[in-house]
Amino acid sequence: MAVYKIFISSPGDVGRERHLAEQVIRRVAAEFQNRVEVQPYFWEYEPMESTRDYQENIPLASDFDLVICILWKRLGSPLSVKHARPDGGRWRSGTEFELVTAVESKKARGAPDIFIFKNDTKPTFEADEEGEGAKTELDLAQWKALIAFIKEWCEGVQDGQRVFTAALNRYQALDQFEQVLEKLLLGKLNEHFPPAPNPAGSELERLRPPAPTWTVGSPFRGLEAFQFLHAPVFCGRTHAIGEVLERLRRKAARGRPFVLILA
Repeated sequence: MAVYKIFISSPGDVGRERHLAEQVIRRVAAEFQNRVEVQPYFWEYEPMESTRDYQENIPLASDFDLVICILWKRLGSPLSVKHARPDGGRWRSGTEFELVTAVESKKARGAPDIFIFKNDTKPTFEADEEGEGAKTELDLAQWKALIAFIKEWCEGVQDGQRVFTAALNRYQALDQFEQVLEKLLLGKLNEHFPPAPNPAGSELERLRPPAPTWTVGSPFRGLEAFQFLHAPVFCGRTHAIGEVLERLRRKAARGRPFVLILA
């Protein structure tokens, strides 16, 4: 069976999106399981050999079929000098390294496809009274580095005028991110792995239901709580979850990390 490899690139400030991306990918992969094996790569679930740095443990994004990058308020930590840029100097972050090398591969072999998602919600930074503002200054430096990177990536000068040279997929809510990502994956998989044409007289095959994605008891929980293992059948609450998490994040930034939910 054919294999379609997806690389998720991001700094460490978009954990919610990475978790949601995993759910979307696995949901879509189940739908296409009779056509292609979808292999997502999430570094947080992979063992890291201690004789190498993090970037050396992570496979090259250029070897994948699809690269999905998620950004919010950080660009990421600079890479070691062992990861030198072709033109000299150091990479500003692993995310920059992954994106730039993926672009070079796209030019050379036509793959991977590259999509950047940008969270446009207003960033907040934790108070840093004990560190006399050192962490806050570092957070602001990361924010400025990200803005500069996006400007370099998306804008250029033609005939003396600044123009857009690349597109971002901007979102402000988790459910918006989920919907656009799912549409992207469905489109790419159908493009590369279209359904086989039905020969004459194959009406029975056409009507055959897809393979089940949930086989452990009933997917209907009634009044019982959904647990982690029920993620494949828990859907439709992304917007509400995003609202609660956003409110909790802003409360935490003010030193009051508490949100009361009444059911």
